[in-house]
Amino acid sequence: MAQRRFSRAFVLGLLLVVCARQAATSPSAKRTAEAGAASFLQKNDVYECLDGPDRFANTLNVGVASGQSKYKSFDVPPMSKDSKDYRYAFENAFILLPTRCALDLGLTPNIGDANGIIAQWMGRMGDMLAAPAMLHGNIDPQKVLGDCACGWVIFLHGSGGFTYDNMRYATMLATDGYGVFVPDSFASNLTGFRYKAPSQSLPKSLAMKNTCRKTQAYWCENNVYEPDSECPGAMVNQSTSKGYPLCYDSNAGA
Repeated sequence: MAQRRFSRAFVLGLLLVVCARQAATSPSAKRTAEAGAASFLQKNDVYECLDGPDRFANTLNVGVASGQSKYKSFDVPPMSKDSKDYRYAFENAFILLPTRCALDLGLTPNIGDANGIIAQWMGRMGDMLAAPAMLHGNIDPQKVLGDCACGWVIFLHGSGGFTYDNMRYATMLATDGYGVFVPDSFASNLTGFRYKAPSQSLPKSLAMKNTCRKTQAYWCENNVYEPDSECPGAMVNQSTSKGYPLCYDSNAGA
């Protein structure tokens, strides 16, 4: 069995989650956390809880701390109750399929992990549903996807989109037999919050990269967005490109 190596940051993150869960079981730790939260809210009365259902029925004005962005505030429109309004998010989400799922759907594997074996498939949901086997065959994707994987993972990417280690972790999950569904928060250019232009013909592009070991996509920084499509941070001086209020860099040293 091929060994998998995880970055120090990834392992540290897992340890922090374990420690946090253990600490949460301690009554004294829970009381300390609750007292700290109450103190914070008393000193910062401008912050409000946003977990009430009525909060999303109206336009929400989000203020930005001074010096944190060129945007002083921006408006988030009410959440629509019409599921059709979220169709774009479903069709533009990435999906990574283990070998069995790909073959049962009539798809040709186009990605693999660091062992060099191309046995999984990746694309956007729209790519999968538009594949010839889906359009012209008698395949029921919902039935196939319900039976072919060991389970399903909803993977949320980082601040830079589905790039770098995000895709690698998702690929390893698919290699281990899990289907992976990845919403792309950069998919819509209509909201004005953040956007990156998608790479055209993603499944075909990945297949071409992975035909040669020297160009395999596993270690590429970006496989899914156009190379010249950037989402500069809101604090960056944006003279040549459009700025977006929800674009930022989580790298503290950047």
